[in-house]
Amino acid sequence: MRVSIPSPPIASIRFLNASRRGTPEVESLPILVACVDAIPEGLAAVLAAADLQGVVPDWSDGGRPRVLGEELADTYVTLAE
Repeated sequence: MRVSIPSPPIASIRFLNASRRGTPEVESLPILVACVDAIPEGLAAVLAAADLQGVVPDWSDGGRPRVLGEELADTYVTLAE
């Protein structure tokens, strides 16, 4: 299967990640659209992600941290609308 990423990120999520020094660092998770030459029958799309260990402050809940994976799932829903 050939994969190409023809454009820059369509969105990104800023999150906090633990550094080697033990202090939080601000990172950015890019959301990319990739094109493939084939996709398994019965699928319309594939969402792939890795290393979602950061946290995102939930400012609607006083800054309470949410895991990055939850924020990514909500962002996918927003982007699909």
